[in-house]
This record gives sequence, C-alpha cells and structure tokens, in this order.
Amino acid sequence: MPTRALVWFKRDLRSVDHAPLHAAALCDAAAGIFVIEPEWLASPEFDAQHLDFTLQSLAVLRSSLAALGLPLWVRVGSVVPVFEALLREFDFTHLLSHEETGSGWTYSRDIAVAEWSTARAVVWHESPQNGVVRRLKSRFGWARRWATRMNEPLIAAPSGFPGVGASAGRLLLPDLPTLSTLGVATHGRILQLGGEPAAQATLDSFLHERGRGYRRSLSSPLTATDRCSR
Repeated sequence: MPTRALVWFKRDLRSVDHAPLHAAALCDAAAGIFVIEPEWLASPEFDAQHLDFTLQSLAVLRSSLAALGLPLWVRVGSVVPVFEALLREFDFTHLLSHEETGSGWTYSRDIAVAEWSTARAVVWHESPQNGVVRRLKSRFGWARRWATRMNEPLIAAPSGFPGVGASAGRLLLPDLPTLSTLGVATHGRILQLGGEPAAQATLDSFLHERGRGYRRSLSSPLTATDRCSR
C-alpha cells in the first residue's frame, strides 16, 4: 500500500538530525507542514519576537527543503482543522513529528491530534529527541535511558524526497505570512538570525571563541549575552 507522509514541524526547524524527515524520505510521497496556531499566539508565553524568529527560520528551512524536493506548507489555524483540510488535499497516510514537551495548550492539542489521527486511520509517529521519557512508572533507570538517547548517532539529512505530484504547486503558499498579516505588532528588538546555518555559526562561535570566558561571564547580563551559548 503506498505511503504518503506529512512531516509536522514544531520547534525543530532544521533538516539535519531530524528523525521525522528521515522517515518521510522512505515513503512514496512526502510533504512538510508548519502550523501557526492561534492557541500559541494567545498563550501567555508568546511574544512577537518568537514569531519573528520562527518566520525567519521557516524561510530558510523552506528553501533548503525545496532543494531536496520537499514542499513546506505553512498554514494558520488550529491544528486539527488544518490537518483535516490537508487530508482531503494530500491524502497522507502517516503523520511524522517529534515529541513535544510544552505548556498546557500543547498537551491538550496533542491529545486532540491523537484522537483525530485514530479516527481518520492516520498513523501518527512521534520521535523522541530529548531527555523526557514519557509514561515512566518509576524514576529508576531514567539516567540509563537518557544516556542512550544522548549517545545516539546523528541522522544525516536526506538526499532527496519523493514528490507529492501535481497538487504541490496548488498547496504551496507563495509567501510566508508576516507579523502584519497575522495581526501581531512589531517588537522593535534586535534578534539573532533565524535558520539552521545561523544557528550552526552561533554554536561554532561559542565552542571556538566566545565560550572561553563562559565561567566568568555567565553571571553578568553585561557579558552573558555575548559569552553564553545562545
């Protein structure tokens, strides 16, 4: 039976070491989705700078995935109605994402997605990627499980993806939304650049240069912004 995968991007907006992307490359057809959720925009932890950084990162990710043949669709709305509409348009059999440990609204949303995927016979597979081990009956053995996860080898970026057919052009948004089109006021702050290459450069600069003064500089807001890992 042909398999069609929808990769649901949440917080991990990169192409390297991304288990859902790796799994999608093994399917007969694949596409990616990021959903800008009203529940997120209305949550107490949300700030305009978070959305601005996310949109920058999505622009970079969309470009890198397009070069590999994977369209990244960006939709605005609650996740279950968005998935319901995409199921009619793309008819995906598998939903692939990372596990997420977030606040209450993400927990409730994931419960709703699980119920929806079961009702629609869509296989939802969540890949763990952090130290949170779900449904443990005891803390005994947690450190061993954590070490096993942390020591897993990196997953290389796929070399390419199977196409989604003629529907790709119709479904792909020509432009990403903006703060203005989403009704979010500008924040006026200077941000780190979004996107995987900028993140890698920031990490490299910490490991090879900025981190040399880390222990002395982390306690002061005047120096921590430069000397810490960011």
